[in-house]
Amino acid sequence: MPGEAGQGVAIGLWEGVQGSFLTEDRPPLRAARAELPFGAERDVDFQPTGQEKHASDWHDRGWSGNPQRTRESVTVLRELLGGGRAAFSGRRIRTRGFRLRQPQPDSKISVAAFGPRMTRVAAETADEVVLNLVPPEHIAKVRASMDAIAEARGLSAPRLAVWVTCSVEPHPATHHQLASQLAVYLRPPGYGEMFTELGFGSLVRQARSTTGRHTLVPEIPLELPAAVGAIGSGPEVLRRIESYFDAGADHIGLVPTTADDSDGAGTLAFIREHAPDLVSGPIGAKRPAGDDGIRSLGDGHP
Repeated sequence: MPGEAGQGVAIGLWEGVQGSFLTEDRPPLRAARAELPFGAERDVDFQPTGQEKHASDWHDRGWSGNPQRTRESVTVLRELLGGGRAAFSGRRIRTRGFRLRQPQPDSKISVAAFGPRMTRVAAETADEVVLNLVPPEHIAKVRASMDAIAEARGLSAPRLAVWVTCSVEPHPATHHQLASQLAVYLRPPGYGEMFTELGFGSLVRQARSTTGRHTLVPEIPLELPAAVGAIGSGPEVLRRIESYFDAGADHIGLVPTTADDSDGAGTLAFIREHAPDLVSGPIGAKRPAGDDGIRSLGDGHP
């Protein structure tokens, strides 16, 4: 994270005890505060395909009950990281007796969210809420929702982070790369409705009526990745990054394309030159409270 020495480990679908193992079993995390991104983004049940089948087939994790599972997992994880011994029996998570050899009480937990139920869970339990592949308008809605939830409970709202795909002067190979990635997101509930609101309803209907995402890739126009990322000329990319901050993001993780730009070096070099307060690499860019510019530098991933 910007200005911090923590390291990020995505524990995704794993539950509290399994996530806590990472803070013990990986040497880099024993010497520094752990950053633990957590969650499964969606709060609806549907027939798994693509990314969701990977979750169910590879990891033996279903997609039903995500909000409750995430809430319980974060509860268990905080107890374990704080040095407590597991003694929890919930609707989705049950664990007893485990305790970390080396507690990590200063660890921060990020929860990925998309739908309203997962957003509420994240706002009530996490240190940071993470969004991915969304336009600035969605950031503004989530920011307002998070702030309202926090105010109603008398809590401070967590930080809001967003992963933003970026590409300066993209070539056709880059568009194919982006289209291939976005084709996965057209079908699922939530994302499909968001893309419909952005004007791509015909693609969503096509995605939900076909079994292969590869047939969708040639149909995805240039405007779709630009709607949920920072894609275009250099000035357009910089303005787009700023629009995410203006919408309420506290932390932006820039994800450069690589199809025709090895390691995203060209895009990141442009950003570093023209917005020197952003750092190349897996970027963490944070606008400090009370400041109108992009100021904070640092390594890490949101």
